[in-house]
Amino acid sequence: MVGSMVPKRWIVSIALVGLIAIFVSSFSTFWVEGVGADGTTGGTTGGTTGPTTPPEGQGAQVYMQVHRDSTDYSGTATWDGPQDGASGVIIGVSDVLDAQGTSTSPMPLLGGYQAELQYDGTCINIVEIRAGRDFDAPTANINNSTGVASFTQVNGTGDAPDTILAFARLKLVGDKTALCNIEIVFTSLIDENVVGIPIDPTQVIAQFRRGNGLEDANINVGDALFTAQYLVGVRAGCTAIKAPGGPGTTTCLNPVNMEAVIADEVLNVGDLLFLKQHLVGLRDDNYQ
Repeated sequence: MVGSMVPKRWIVSIALVGLIAIFVSSFSTFWVEGVGADGTTGGTTGGTTGPTTPPEGQGAQVYMQVHRDSTDYSGTATWDGPQDGASGVIIGVSDVLDAQGTSTSPMPLLGGYQAELQYDGTCINIVEIRAGRDFDAPTANINNSTGVASFTQVNGTGDAPDTILAFARLKLVGDKTALCNIEIVFTSLIDENVVGIPIDPTQVIAQFRRGNGLEDANINVGDALFTAQYLVGVRAGCTAIKAPGGPGTTTCLNPVNMEAVIADEVLNVGDLLFLKQHLVGLRDDNYQ
């Protein structure tokens, strides 16, 4: 009865709208609508729209990497400034993947970002946020009490893959039993035209432990041996991060872990000496 009262042209119009919606959604991709630097929804390409957060494994691939600001990192020595031996992590974008998990072509030219490091301030502190290779003037707000260090920059230039956005100097402040996690979270990433680029939501977390140069399960004479080899140039420094629960890399020395044995932000023979004294019972779990 009610159906007979509805004009046929309305029924036809509703059906057409439904078909158009199905057609458009079948060609939509997560890829084309992003969040701008001001937090608003960004532009579109190809006339399609989609959600701003892609599934894991798609979008901008964010990474952290262990870094020591000195000449033993010859591959990055052209951008790391004073080369004063500071240890920490570099933060960057390694690639931008589409909905099929394929690198986008052409690769977008990155124009700016907003990001923050999240951590336990009783275990790890951020000392400083420095420029990266491709973004030279980040603005940072570091609060070790709350465990948040936010940093941002616009008007930068970087071609993914392997755009280095910033370098965060770290200091471990917990004792040798503390597992210190730090996570990088991006709230915005834009291209040179201020159009948002979706970001892979996969967590990127690095784990550090004071005095654990080998990144293995124990702090023992092996850490002292690796440190001695590193200091005389026969052992490389690690670059890959150790993820929580991950195996770590036991063929290189983690400079962030070893620099923290003595809390002077310098990795030298003093850290090796204090570690050896701890191993024979002359210093406590804080290497005091």
